Amino acid sequence: MDPKTGASIKIGDVAFVQIGPALKEGEVVGGIVIMRDGENVLRVIGELKEIIRKIELPEGVELVITYDRSKLVKEAIETTLKTLIKEILIVLVVVAIFLMNIRGSIPIILFLPTALLYHHKHNEPCGYDPERWCYDRCGGGYGGECFQEA
Repeated sequence: MDPKTGASIKIGDVAFVQIGPALKEGEVVGGIVIMRDGENVLRVIGELKEIIRKIELPEGVELVITYDRSKLVKEAIETTLKTLIKEILIVLVVVAIFLMNIRGSIPIILFLPTALLYHHKHNEPCGYDPERWCYDRCGGGYGGECFQEA
């Protein structure tokens, strides 16, 4: 789909398409799915898996998924939540020990998830891409491929 006009783009609009010879037994065809920038990874992968389930393949043809990053994304979210919970518990204990007042830890505990969300939202307009671990338009980054023109 053309991002500017919203019009559908067919493969034939951007490439030469023709019917080729039939595949011989044992030959492999590869494909890749590219997701739009800013899309929800888990939602896109879920929709893709649903589409793949609906595909009726001829006998003897097998569809093999070689890389599914939904597990990676789920593990990253799980790790972040576990770390956040640990940080909150540590703050609770430290403030309770030193100040002898658990109520004093409430502002700090509320600040931890807020800071995490702020960091995420603050870096989006800057071009932060957690999958490439770089700050594209903010001057930082690891490797030249991370830099884009502002």
